[in-house]
Amino acid sequence: MNSQRLAVALSLLNLILLVWNAAHFGRASVGDGAILRGRGLQIVDDSGAVRASINVYPANPTYQLPDGKIGTPDTTLLRLIDRNGRPAVKMWASDQGAGLFAMGDTDATQAWLQSDGGESAVKLMSKDGRERHLRP
Repeated sequence: MNSQRLAVALSLLNLILLVWNAAHFGRASVGDGAILRGRGLQIVDDSGAVRASINVYPANPTYQLPDGKIGTPDTTLLRLIDRNGRPAVKMWASDQGAGLFAMGDTDATQAWLQSDGGESAVKLMSKDGRERHLRP
């Protein structure tokens, strides 16, 4: 008889815990002033494809840039990615400067706004291959 009462009591306790957990499942509570911390952040669409990301990249003193310069500083990079997987907008910041890149419907259509060291520039490129460079 005692073992039967114990089994019923444990079953009721389990039921109460199950209901309590189910009622709180999926709830996330954040106090005032909460901070999300991490090495990067990705936003994905309904199919799981990455549509936006923020990453911090360490300095790389041996990397060769397309313009021939060697080395990159520690950089924070934001990418906004279109549904085809192309990074349509890039925004970056480092100790050496910052920039903004926007791409049109083709890879040839681009707009650059960049401040690097003591230099700043705007570069515009159209689909038909025309370019315009603006410097102070």
